[in-house]
Amino acid sequence: MAETKPGLKGKILILGLGNIIVSDDGVGIYVGRQVKDLLADPSVDFIEAALAGLQLLDYICGYEHLVIIDAIQTEGGMPGSLYYLTEESLRSTVRLASIHDVNLATALELGRQMGMSVPEMLDIYAIEAADLKTFSESCTPKVAEAIPALAEQIAADIREKRVSSSVTSSPGVQPPHNEPRTRHQYVPARIRLRF
Repeated sequence: MAETKPGLKGKILILGLGNIIVSDDGVGIYVGRQVKDLLADPSVDFIEAALAGLQLLDYICGYEHLVIIDAIQTEGGMPGSLYYLTEESLRSTVRLASIHDVNLATALELGRQMGMSVPEMLDIYAIEAADLKTFSESCTPKVAEAIPALAEQIAADIREKRVSSSVTSSPGVQPPHNEPRTRHQYVPARIRLRF
């Protein structure tokens, strides 16, 4: 299983999840690629993956901050809607009925209990998918239209957290008290996650 990787302290992993040959399922990868290009930061790694559960631990252990980007389908959700979740919003989904059906929250909790160095910070971004079944190398129109806005938002959020953490890590220095910037409106997260 995963071990701490040397040299990852302070690094961010952007994990784009999905399958780029299944229509909207590839949106996590498409958004992640754009975020990587927008940031062009050596302290940010980007991985494309089509996996879930315990397999995630092999990729994420050792990183300080994990950003997951994926497609999502919610009851009554509008294609192209953006979602933001934290680890706290996943806590109620921790369960272990079978080792073959481990979700993200359960994998993180198991990793911690086994003493693995799972990321301290977790941000999850998702776009409501319209089609997760059709073989296609492109997203549906509403989902494709949402990709640039979410990529810009994620890049801005990462930059903001980097500045905030570097300022607060200096002794005696307080973070700046800027006016809150306008953020994209995310849909409330009353959802069932696929990962």
